[in-house]
Amino acid sequence: MQALLKNTFIVMFIIVGAVVGLVVGIFWTDLIPASLALGAFFGGILGIMADSFTGRDHANWKKT
Repeated sequence: MQALLKNTFIVMFIIVGAVVGLVVGIFWTDLIPASLALGAFFGGILGIMADSFTGRDHANWKKT
């Protein structure tokens, strides 16, 4: 979990997904917590996929 939180790219997608889920929950359903959680979940999946497609080697990757 700490490695996931250190990766700001994935966290950015989680936050964007949560905001989109919150907007969808406010305008289209009464299930605001459920759509917030689903948005964060799918945002996290998209973040992990996008991060793996960038091809960074996390074991040897250093911040400059």
